[in-house]
Amino acid sequence: MLHQHGIYPRELWRVTLLRAYAAWRRGDPAAGALAARAFEETARLGQPQQPVIREREISEALLGLAVETGLPAAAALEATSLPTVLAVLGRFELTSGGRPIPIGPGQAAQLLKIVAVNGGRVLAERAIEALWPESDPAAGRNRLRTVLGRLSEVAPEVVRREGQTLVLGPGVRVDLTQFHQDARHARRLAGDDLGSALPLARSAIARYRGDLLPDDPYEPWADEARETSKRAMLDVVDLCAAEAARRGDLDEARRMVQRSLELDPYDECYVKVAGIFLEHGRRGAALSVLRRARSVLAPFGINVPLDLSTLQKRAAS
Repeated sequence: MLHQHGIYPRELWRVTLLRAYAAWRRGDPAAGALAARAFEETARLGQPQQPVIREREISEALLGLAVETGLPAAAALEATSLPTVLAVLGRFELTSGGRPIPIGPGQAAQLLKIVAVNGGRVLAERAIEALWPESDPAAGRNRLRTVLGRLSEVAPEVVRREGQTLVLGPGVRVDLTQFHQDARHARRLAGDDLGSALPLARSAIARYRGDLLPDDPYEPWADEARETSKRAMLDVVDLCAAEAARRGDLDEARRMVQRSLELDPYDECYVKVAGIFLEHGRRGAALSVLRRARSVLAPFGINVPLDLSTLQKRAAS
C-alpha cells in the first residue's frame, strides 16, 4: 500500500532520516530528534540496521546527535553498528557490540588509555616511559610484553604491535578521535561556509561527554591531550553560541554560554555573545546572557559586568 504522498509506509523512516540530514546541514537543532525518530521507525519495523545498510554515511553523521535524545533505538544502533568502541571522554569504557569489555583498573587499562590519547599510535618506548619511568629499558620491554599479553586475553586485536609502535586495531573507534575530526572540520569551514560548519560543531559537542579521562587527573601523559580537547570543545561551543546570537536564538545562546563557562570559567564567550545581541539592538537578550554568566561564575568569585556600556567597550576592544 502506498502512503498518500506516494511513499510506501516501510520507507517513511528514510524520508524522516533525509529530513534530519537536511536539518543538520542547515544547522537546525531539531536534526537529532528527527534522526532518532527515523531510527525508532526502523526498529518498530523489525529492521533496526536498515539506516546503516542503506544510508550509512548519513546515519553515522547523525548518530551521535540522535543518541543524545535518549531514545533507545539510536543507542542500540550505535552499539551494533560500531563493533568496538573506546570511550575516553567523560569516562573510560571499552565496548564490543554495545557490551562492556572488563579491562580492570590495572596497567592493561592504562596502556590502552595511553595509546588512545596519542591518536591510536604511540612508540613502545614512549609507553614504557609513561608506565614505568624508573625502569631500565630491558625490564620495561619485558613488562610491556606481559601487559600486552594480559590485554589481548580480554580484548584481542584492540592493541597490536607494529615494529616499535603500538597501534589500536583497525576496527576500534575512539570517541576522542571522532570528536577532533568533527571539531577540526567545523573550525576549518567556519570562516567560509558557516552553514556547513555548524552541523559539524554540533556533532562534536554531542561527542564530548566530559573531560578526557576524568579518573586520571594527575597522569602527565594525559595532560596535553586533555587541554587540547577542552580547547577544541570551547572553540566549537563558542562558534555555536555566537551563531545562535546572530540569528536571535536567546535560549540556545544561553545554553552554549553556560556550557562554555562550565568548561572554563575564565572564557569570555559571554562578552562576545552579549555584544552580538547588542549590535542587533537586543538589549534584553544581552542582559539575559550576562545574568546567566553571572549565575554560573558567582561561586568562582568572578565578576560579570551588567553595565552594557562597559560591555560594549570590552566587546569592541
